[in-house]
Amino acid sequence: MFRLNLLCATVAVVLVAMVITRAEGQTDPNYDCEEKGNFYTIVKGTNCRKFLHGTASLPAKELSCSEGLAFDKIHCVCNRIEAFNCDDLNVVG
Repeated sequence: MFRLNLLCATVAVVLVAMVITRAEGQTDPNYDCEEKGNFYTIVKGTNCRKFLHGTASLPAKELSCSEGLAFDKIHCVCNRIEAFNCDDLNVVG
C-alpha cells in the first residue's frame, strides 16, 4: 500500500510540474499560438482557413473558420482575412 501511495504522489508531482511549465509560457514549438491551455497551428496550404486545435491532454483536431474568415495566429481566433497578414496565403503545402 505504501508503494502505491508513493507512486501516486510521484505521478501527481510530475503532472503538476508539467502544468506549471505550460503556465510559464513554454509552449510546444509546433504550434503557432497558445491561449488558455489551448494550442493552435495553421494547416499549411489552406490560406489560414483550416487550423489544428489541441490541448495538453487531448490530441489536435482539424477545424475550419467560417466563410470569409481565416485563422489569425496573433490573436488565436478566426478573424476577417483583411484584418491581419496570413503567412500561408497562396502557399502550397
